[in-house]
Amino acid sequence: MAVGAQYLHVVAPFYAAIGVIFELYFAGQGAKRILWPMTASVVRCLFALAAMVLVLQGYVSLHTAFVLVAVSVVVAATISLLGFLRTRWDR
Repeated sequence: MAVGAQYLHVVAPFYAAIGVIFELYFAGQGAKRILWPMTASVVRCLFALAAMVLVLQGYVSLHTAFVLVAVSVVVAATISLLGFLRTRWDR
């Protein structure tokens, strides 16, 4: 329970950004333009995998891993948003 509470304390403030990621992904699916949302998802996954490896190897604490997950959410939302701003919609 304590670990779950710590995770939520660190990552939950960024859940709105997760909503942006999903919204842009679904919009991209509808428009057949999913390059940027998929790129954002891959980057987010790589952050999570890196956090897991760093914890398992003993290099960082769980709290630091949770911070990395929170940062990954912000980075992924930024990638999605900037990608959609750069996408040509007139095709």
